[in-house]
Amino acid sequence: MMDTTISVVERRLSARRRQTRLAVYAYLGAAIVLWVSWLYEAIASPGSYARLLTVAGLIAITTCFGLGAFYNALVNWQIRTGRLGSAGEFLSTTDSWRPS
Repeated sequence: MMDTTISVVERRLSARRRQTRLAVYAYLGAAIVLWVSWLYEAIASPGSYARLLTVAGLIAITTCFGLGAFYNALVNWQIRTGRLGSAGEFLSTTDSWRPS
């Protein structure tokens, strides 16, 4: 039988907050590195079809990492506030978006 006391639930939520906080910073770090790489490729590479594909691919991957960071920040905010809020509520909140 599984123990589902309040202290167990609080411990699991605390662990999930730590997990999402680390994920947000990891995704943001990867997105920034890829954005800088995209910027370098867009400026420094000679003009060619291969360059266009590289630049498009890097911006797509950067967008995916950015969305991953946003999703994990949203989940962290939902845990912090103790309710399921929409992405619109998360964006319009006066609370800090930074995960804690």
